[in-house]
Parts: sequence; structure tokens; C-alpha cells
Amino acid sequence: MAKYSPGLAAAPTRGRTFGYEDSFVAADSPLVLDVITDLGRNAIDGYIVNDGAGDVEIEISNDGTTYGGTHTLKMDETFSLTNIDTAKLRLIWVANCDYRILVV
Repeated sequence: MAKYSPGLAAAPTRGRTFGYEDSFVAADSPLVLDVITDLGRNAIDGYIVNDGAGDVEIEISNDGTTYGGTHTLKMDETFSLTNIDTAKLRLIWVANCDYRILVV
């Protein structure tokens, strides 16, 4: 069996996952999903799917305080969280939509 080497691959997660799924409207914005609390640690993998007709903007924080750039997710698009150290996700309303998120 291959041994984990930092910098070469993601560490094993022991099967813990957490999911979010909901409709997103203007009154919900900005919506902060606290991955570190819900998963018990930062996520290192996962995805965000926009199932609705409207766009949504996504911001990612690895420390729970500072967020990186804003990424627009359009209808039927998927944003991969593979190898992204994620403590919190912030969703910003652009238009009404539905989302599914899995963090690993």
C-alpha cells in the first residue's frame, strides 16, 4: 500500500463527509457554510453544483476568516474542491438557484 507523502497527494479522510443542499434566495445572502464545524476539520475534497436557473458566487476560506477570490457558478456547472483546503464556504446571491455541496 502506498504511504501518504505531504505535497504529493491528499491525506486519507477516513470516510467522513458532509453535505449541504438547499434553495438559495436573496434573503439568504451571504450564506456562510462552516465546513470545519460541520465536518470536524477542513475539507480537502468535494464539489459544489448549481442545480438552479440562476448564478451564484462562491468564495472559499482556508482559515475561517479570510476569503479568496469570487467565483461565479452558472446553471448546471460544478466547481471541484479537490485539493482545496476549505474551512468555510461563502455563497453570494446573484439570482435564485438551488445548490448541492459535498465536502470530504
